[in-house]
Amino acid sequence: NPTPTPKVDPTPYPTPYPTPYPTPNPTPTPKTSPTPYPTLPYSPPTPPPTPQPPTPYPTPVPKATPDPVTVPASIYTDKSCYAKGADIAVTFTNPHPYDDDWVGIYYSDADTTHLGHPLLWLWTCGTQYCEGEVTGDTLIFGSGSPSENGSERWPLMPGNYIAVLARDVRPYAAYAVSEEFTVKPPGEPCPGDPTPAPTPPPTPMPTPGP
Repeated sequence: NPTPTPKVDPTPYPTPYPTPYPTPNPTPTPKTSPTPYPTLPYSPPTPPPTPQPPTPYPTPVPKATPDPVTVPASIYTDKSCYAKGADIAVTFTNPHPYDDDWVGIYYSDADTTHLGHPLLWLWTCGTQYCEGEVTGDTLIFGSGSPSENGSERWPLMPGNYIAVLARDVRPYAAYAVSEEFTVKPPGEPCPGDPTPAPTPPPTPMPTPGP
């Protein structure tokens, strides 16, 4: 039998510990400073408007009230001069009429705030017997119907007169007065009347022979 070779135990080597590697620190990433923005003045936020209840109907725009216009009564004649016996047309406007308003003719020197009985007169409706509220018309004073006789009878005598608009409340007072008009005597023309042609003399009759 072969001689066994002695077994030599291997020389143990110390088990080396692993060499630690140093842990490298991470390279810091450079931080960029933020870009500064300009500082704006602080404005507080606008509060939301307070809601109003809805208007059920449109609000009307107030309109200015116009001043009332008072239209005065008026009266006038169609001419300023008449021949005796010529018709006299009297026109009146009466914005606030009553059924007892009347038109009268007086002498021009009458006191229109305290009138007596008129020389001639008619209710504003046109006669001495009618009734009605009349805001305006033209009445004819003259011969024939209707009668307008008052304290005098037609025709008016030559002189100066006025026409008035009055109410049947005593004492009578005119609330409209015409301009003065004149009644001329027969044969005396009014200013502006055409001059009448002269009357030719009568043609002499021939004297008969013997």
